[in-house]
Amino acid sequence: MQINATVLRNRLLSRAKLRHLQIFVKTAELGSVKGAAEAVGLSQPSATQVLADLELLLECRLFLRHSRGMTLTSIGDGLLPLARRFVGLVDESATQVAALAGHAGSVVRIAAITAGVAGLLAEALPAFIRAHPAIRVHLQEVDAAR
Repeated sequence: MQINATVLRNRLLSRAKLRHLQIFVKTAELGSVKGAAEAVGLSQPSATQVLADLELLLECRLFLRHSRGMTLTSIGDGLLPLARRFVGLVDESATQVAALAGHAGSVVRIAAITAGVAGLLAEALPAFIRAHPAIRVHLQEVDAAR
């Protein structure tokens, strides 16, 4: 059965939880639900239910279950890099919020032309932000006249 991307998006927005992706990623990395459950602090039955819920939401199998553990299906393999990125962004967001809560006044404001934003700043800012999570960076793109 073919699922419409818009229907799937709306279903995920209304019913999916971060825990779904966290368990999916850990299970893929560790090859077992038991290991994933231990890694995130859930019971194995709870983690199994979370995966079943995610597969139900997506209307597809993400893992092949066998006696030696679990391996990704082709759909699960395609979803894994995106889920990793999403979980990573959640981790980065938590770090950023925690850092900002302690240093609310530390702000760097940068105004640059499009070439500067797309060139030098696009390369330099990610490393600066990782190195200084307590500093907020406000970037404004301006025209050359300003």
